Amino acid sequence: MQIEIISFTEQGSLIVANIKKELESYGKVQVTNGKKMERSLQEWCENAFLHAQLLIFVGATGIAVRAIAPFIKDKFTDPAVLVVDEKGKYVIPILSGHVGKANEYADYLAEKLSATAVITTATDLNGKFAVDVFARKNQLVIRDRAWAKEISAGILQGEKVGFFSEGNVIGDIPKDLVLRQSSEEEHHIYVGIHTSSYLIPKAVTLGVGCRKGKSAEELEQFILKQLEQQHIALESIACVASVDKKKEEPGIIAFCQKYGFVFQTFSPEQLKEVSGEFTESAFVEENIGVGNVCERAAVCGQNHQPSHVILPKTAENGMTLAIVEREWSVTFE
Repeated sequence: MQIEIISFTEQGSLIVANIKKELESYGKVQVTNGKKMERSLQEWCENAFLHAQLLIFVGATGIAVRAIAPFIKDKFTDPAVLVVDEKGKYVIPILSGHVGKANEYADYLAEKLSATAVITTATDLNGKFAVDVFARKNQLVIRDRAWAKEISAGILQGEKVGFFSEGNVIGDIPKDLVLRQSSEEEHHIYVGIHTSSYLIPKAVTLGVGCRKGKSAEELEQFILKQLEQQHIALESIACVASVDKKKEEPGIIAFCQKYGFVFQTFSPEQLKEVSGEFTESAFVEENIGVGNVCERAAVCGQNHQPSHVILPKTAENGMTLAIVEREWSVTFE
């Protein structure tokens, strides 16, 4: 984690020393004296937005607001930004309070500095369930940001929101939600790997095999067709896996790069270690060294976590695909 701290007065620099000490366990902390910079505050801020996950201004809130204004893009991608007054009395999160964890950092820092955290987000003030915080803590992808805002607005207005999860639910469900037993029941929050869900875990691995020279376009058409038939959301894919003899296969690499998928490969020996019943091929065994690539690779891609096969080995025009989902759950704290 990269943390950038900037102050503008001698008094502020004294507070910075304490802040730096308390945050060093989080990651690399870079301290800047705003009065001695060779570059402008705007240039400092632009660089910090690109590389840091937490920005802390020690000084007036107005300075921070004007500095960050040109670089604010999206609550789901902006870094966390805090303001600490130069006396160290208040810690104020002003950007990315939920997704960027600015509120959590503010609470932590306020406790360490014996200061007061000034939290202004509505769900926190009213003790309400925050769907974006829940998604972040459970590493879920929010598929529709407008939907997330509507859910938060409804909860703030006192509505009871239905909740269904394809995975196990751990902990006590918040009073703002009503647990549903089926995805077919009326509900507003649906957690799962399928295209009808709103919150999606990265729980699916694609095991891929192909003849040498298969293009990215052929692989893409084949894979997307199978995902569509299984109603699997692209956002649920954690990685694409294959045998190590395919680690330089241009078509697979290009397909993964297009969608931002991690591509992992495993040796035939590693694939053979996978337990389970798989569709074996003598031809593949002779040429690759293991009788099944796609199913075994998909399981290996889950780091041998408990999982189940959604789509067994499926072949088409020199390409094979298997889809595996690991066991997953969501937790309410």
